[in-house]
Amino acid sequence: MGDDSLIQIVWRQRALVGLVTAAVLLIAGVYLLIASPVYTAASRIQVARAVPISDRQPVAVDSGNSDTFLYQEAELIKSVPILSMVLGGPSVEDMQILEGVDRPMAFLKRELDVEVGKKDGLISISLSSKYKDEAKQLVDDVVESYKAFKAKQRRETASGVMAVLEKDKEKTDALLASKYDDNLKFKQDNNTLSFDGDKSNYIMQRANSMADALTTAHIDAINLKTAYDAALKSIVNDDQAMKDLDKGGGVILSQQDEDLLRAELFSRQQELAERKRIYLPDHPIIKALEARIEQENVAYVASAKLRWEAAQQQETELQKSFDDQQKLAMDMSKKAAEYSRLQNDITQLQKHSDDLDTRIKDVTLTLDSGAMNITVIDEANWEDQPIRPQKMQVLGIALCLGLLLGSVCAVGREWYDPRLRSETEVKTAIGVPVLGAIPHFPGANSPEALGWAVHLDPQSEAAEAYRTVRTSLQFGVADGEARTIVVTSPSPRDGKSTLSSNLAIAMAKAGKTVLIIDSDFRSPSQHRIFGVSGEVGFSSVLESGEVVDRAIRRTTIEGLHVMPAGPAVGSPSELLNSAALNEILDGLAKQYDHVVIDTPPVSRVDDARIVAASCDATILVLRADKSNRKLAEESRDRLMAVGARILGVVLNDISGTGGSGLGGLPGLLRSEGRESEQQNSADDVLHHASVRPVTGSGRMM
Repeated sequence: MGDDSLIQIVWRQRALVGLVTAAVLLIAGVYLLIASPVYTAASRIQVARAVPISDRQPVAVDSGNSDTFLYQEAELIKSVPILSMVLGGPSVEDMQILEGVDRPMAFLKRELDVEVGKKDGLISISLSSKYKDEAKQLVDDVVESYKAFKAKQRRETASGVMAVLEKDKEKTDALLASKYDDNLKFKQDNNTLSFDGDKSNYIMQRANSMADALTTAHIDAINLKTAYDAALKSIVNDDQAMKDLDKGGGVILSQQDEDLLRAELFSRQQELAERKRIYLPDHPIIKALEARIEQENVAYVASAKLRWEAAQQQETELQKSFDDQQKLAMDMSKKAAEYSRLQNDITQLQKHSDDLDTRIKDVTLTLDSGAMNITVIDEANWEDQPIRPQKMQVLGIALCLGLLLGSVCAVGREWYDPRLRSETEVKTAIGVPVLGAIPHFPGANSPEALGWAVHLDPQSEAAEAYRTVRTSLQFGVADGEARTIVVTSPSPRDGKSTLSSNLAIAMAKAGKTVLIIDSDFRSPSQHRIFGVSGEVGFSSVLESGEVVDRAIRRTTIEGLHVMPAGPAVGSPSELLNSAALNEILDGLAKQYDHVVIDTPPVSRVDDARIVAASCDATILVLRADKSNRKLAEESRDRLMAVGARILGVVLNDISGTGGSGLGGLPGLLRSEGRESEQQNSADDVLHHASVRPVTGSGRMM
């Protein structure tokens, strides 16, 4: 298959692919005609948790989130208990849908489809069968069995929950009574204390009062210390006054006496200031006033000091009493915490007991309310159209399968049969243009008749095909760029010699001067096609330097000459691989419009490659239904490796029909490999003497 892609292979074998696809589609059509339609019976139900009349959530009944709950219920519908109830019903005994079923339970589990709607949350229950009425009945039975099962399960579950709740209630009430007894005993053991935090708790009240008094005493001590420091400043520079203050003594003045003393000091200081303006500093009046002021200042400072020291003493005593009271309060707090714990236990137990009462009432209501809330939204019924077979789906699958099988067959055919059959296969296989396709005609003909097809029957399809090749060469390359043309093939019997002669005749009839050279020294054929002598030919010119004109023969077709292969040689490749070849071809290219060279097959020897490397263009001849794709690719690559310019491919012996104006000239392009079988019929075909070539040497100008 070479390097062809799958698409190229399928395209080449499109007829086979189409045939296989059509066969698969036909089988699908027959299946659609004989297949029994299958219908689906479906029902949709809504399942919700039961809610008691009190609007409280029932206990231990279908717990879990909504999605999990619905999917659990969907699986429950297909469970063995429910399907057993369905199969045990009287309506199932004579159902055709279960005829021949060895395991009805497994059959129902497999065929019954239960799905939860993604958007609406409804549960769909469906069953597909060709017996649509029975499928509907089975779906109805499944729904009813599910409802009955849930009702029974609900009653059993609620009864069990009720027993658990009542036992828990009894235990909780007993524990609550015990806690009440412990609380009462604790109060009796601590009857002098109150743990309620109100006014009756005298320890806490006393502690709080002492804390307030201690704070007040502390503030008073600070204030008195400040007052004392301020009074001390008035005598700090008076050494005598400081000595009198250090001697101690004095009394604590009342606040009123202190205020009067301060007022009197202020008055005397004013008087002293006025006297100093009148008397000298040593005047007795000045001295008396100063002594009196000093005495009163000392008395005032001593009083402030005594008041501050008394405040300090009171603060110290209050701090001691507060510390003692705080110890009592800490002991009381511990007992209060224990009392609070007892109270909290009682509260929690009481709440749990109330909750149990509520839950018992809910379960009672649940028992009274009956089964779970199951609502049938859509009654079981079948669809109008069968679900199987779906015509468009079956045909679509058949089309895809047919294309796939056709592609596999195409690849297999290419793998086991690499022959080239059409122009498209040739073009895609070796990647060069197709210059023309020569048709096949049944019958036996001589090499002369095959080689002269264009001249003998110019109106035939074969002649027209050769002229098409000539036209492709004429317009496919620029004028003068294809003067020397090599005609070769991958293997023998591909029709290269026949193409060479007919192409040369077609060119000559178009007004061109053409020389055809037979360079196939191993199996020459042009001398037989044109009926000329092969004693002197191309080998003579190359080997012994014979004059070129002596090797050229005239033909009865104007402008066409032929140079036969000549005598056999021992080493054709060495003979061709000489400098004389290029000189001879260059000289002939100047004398003729076109020089057509018939060479040996590429796969056998290197003769064709040697000649093609020295010529302007190369034509590769393939035979339909015979030429091997791989061999054709190798021939192309070998020619291109020596620099040969491959103009294109001519596909020979294409299957088809055609007429012959010669009354028996079918198969004009049968290969020269059949020449030995066609000699006997040559005389019947060549009944016109004018078509025979004229033998002799020399060029006919």
